[in-house]
Amino acid sequence: MSLSGREITAQLLTLLDEAFDNTKASWTFYTESSSTAGFFGALSATSAENANRSPLGTSLAAEIQHVIFAMKATATLIRGEAVSADAEQWRESWQVSELDETAWREMQSSLRRTHEELREVIKRCSTANKESFAHASGIVAHVAYHLGAVKQKLAAIRTEESS
Repeated sequence: MSLSGREITAQLLTLLDEAFDNTKASWTFYTESSSTAGFFGALSATSAENANRSPLGTSLAAEIQHVIFAMKATATLIRGEAVSADAEQWRESWQVSELDETAWREMQSSLRRTHEELREVIKRCSTANKESFAHASGIVAHVAYHLGAVKQKLAAIRTEESS
């Protein structure tokens, strides 16, 4: 029995949402089951000071800015539109000035909005053609990877603070 486009889309959204907020899930595919497992929970208790820190190479803020950039670009691709982003814009997505608490909270709000916008695009377009499905699947893997990087950075910050 084959899955319908609606069923495939629902599974993609379940996988995507796990990276952001899995507090409603009774079980998980790739994160632990806790309120801080996804981006939203992990970042909500993180200060701008820690977001500006660069353990393991790049700052938490740079990771989040890059995820926002990637989700926006991928939403465009899923819709079947050309992306104007180039290698330079990708590099720039990693460049973040030091943030104060207000800017850090705004970045987190932008992450939430971009996640919601991506969800809507996936709902409408992810099974329109094989390219759209590939982009939708790819962004799930991409954000899961960056969630892992964020979790590693947070663990490194906690280790530094306890030393």
